[in-house]
Amino acid sequence: MAASKHFKSQPPDPIYVLRSTKSPVTDLDLTVSDSKQVIFCGRSDGLIELWDLDSKRIMLSIDGHQGSSVNAIGSLYGEYFYSHGRDGIVNIWNCHYSRTEKASSFVSELTNFCKASTFSADNCAAVSNEVKDWLVLPGSDSSVKPVPYIMAGYESGDIILWDITEHKPICQSKCFDEPDLTSTHGHGLIGSVEKEISAIDIHNMESISVKRTAITITNSGLNDIKIRQDDKLIAAAGWDGRIRLFSMKSLKPLAVLSFHSESISKLAFSSNKVMKSQRLLAAGSKDGRISLWSIYN
Repeated sequence: MAASKHFKSQPPDPIYVLRSTKSPVTDLDLTVSDSKQVIFCGRSDGLIELWDLDSKRIMLSIDGHQGSSVNAIGSLYGEYFYSHGRDGIVNIWNCHYSRTEKASSFVSELTNFCKASTFSADNCAAVSNEVKDWLVLPGSDSSVKPVPYIMAGYESGDIILWDITEHKPICQSKCFDEPDLTSTHGHGLIGSVEKEISAIDIHNMESISVKRTAITITNSGLNDIKIRQDDKLIAAAGWDGRIRLFSMKSLKPLAVLSFHSESISKLAFSSNKVMKSQRLLAAGSKDGRISLWSIYN
């Protein structure tokens, strides 16, 4: 996966760009399965879009939150997906062919930029007003069903690991203000408004250790950071409109992808190979566009 093998001169351009409105992208989710290859997109004006990756066309476009910004959107199970708006409403949608119906909704009482996420395919939850970002981590115990944990990053810079079943914190550490989290296999990364990206290790769901400056970037500010599912590649979404790629093993920089004219809002890796057996990276930007990248396949 050496950078010199793939990018001997200039990094590549996106293989495709999805354009619809100029409304900023606020969240996206890339879902690939045997039955569907879809990008779920939420925008700042409340618009919800579902893009078919085969045709590169919008298969659904609705005002999901009456003009209120979409904080979070993602696939659930079958034909269902969810959206969480800044209006505090979490909607569960049933998308069947060209017809979309609201299956259910509930009030989360969160009217800021905190967002909902999923515990599993059939459960959805939201977090408190103080949480900047959070992750659901798979745990294990002696029971048949694994116990999930939540790692939450707070605006104060605290990182706290929560036991969901006991409703209590297990351990905590201190890092940047307003952290953005990503995690895989007991370790992860923390980005923020600063130039540094921290590395985090979770020890048997009992303690957290943080290496404050694992990676240093040129320009301050990250909106999102993701680790690819094969645990080999890191992508970081910059305020400067650039996507920075790093090796997960060495944490060394590999490439900088430049295309968007405004900051990158969200990133998503495809869990499987799509579009001529490529593993994709999708990037949504404040400029309203979604870029698709084939990198280090």
